[in-house]
Amino acid sequence: MIKFIGIINDDYCMEYERLPKDAILIDEEKIDKFGFTAGVMGVIFGFLVLLWKQYICNKGVFPLKRNMIIIGCIIGVIMLGIHEILHLLPYPKNANRCIAINRGKPISFCSAPITKTKFMVSSFLPILLGVIPILLFMVLPNSYQVLNTILWASGTIGLGAAGNDYIETLIIAVKVPGKVKIISGKEGFYYYK
Repeated sequence: MIKFIGIINDDYCMEYERLPKDAILIDEEKIDKFGFTAGVMGVIFGFLVLLWKQYICNKGVFPLKRNMIIIGCIIGVIMLGIHEILHLLPYPKNANRCIAINRGKPISFCSAPITKTKFMVSSFLPILLGVIPILLFMVLPNSYQVLNTILWASGTIGLGAAGNDYIETLIIAVKVPGKVKIISGKEGFYYYK
């Protein structure tokens, strides 16, 4: 079960499991360094898709209903909670999985160890909240202006919100060896055989 534990401070103490002796800390310094940039690139991609649909597919006619953009943005922000739930789905159902708000942002946490593959799925799943709406926006006819607007706005927010997830997935794919387990610790994520 996934629990919402509310608003927490930086000094909130999560319940970590005991680390195995052979656990190695994963250097995720680049997440903070490049996550924001990756998120901005996601938003830029959303705008490029909008321009493509307007000028290539729609002969310069704006494909969105301007007064519905704010509704799409609100839906995109609401989907940030779903984003955190998706991070937790690959973890064992009986594990202590929780969502909180820290510094105004939703975060997810689970101390249970999972395989590298499941961890990468956990990192990647929320990206779908941007990819699926943008793909639907690309293929829907321009006559569906309201739906196109909601899909585009929420999808662009989803692409931007996944900036850290793009980088984390890449770091885990490149830096962490094959058949290992990954576990949370006070200093970050660790892997062990």
